[in-house]
Amino acid sequence: MNYESKEMPEVGKIYTGKVTNTTVYGAFVTFLNGASGLIHISEIEPTRIDKVTDYLNIDDEVTFKIIGEDDRGKLRLSRKACL
Repeated sequence: MNYESKEMPEVGKIYTGKVTNTTVYGAFVTFLNGASGLIHISEIEPTRIDKVTDYLNIDDEVTFKIIGEDDRGKLRLSRKACL
């Protein structure tokens, strides 16, 4: 990935970013001037939720923790880890 910021995203760290897209399974967030990842619907709230858009919408600022990478190297994010 090409980042404009010199800081590289690190697993276990907390960041703030902007929601760029929502789907039925989660919300995509951009942060650090170009890094992005997915907050899966199961990582939005500590309890089960039915709709992503009840909690997150496009252009919302969200604080999250990077909890890992998937098998394709995409960042996995968690909002509930910061609540």
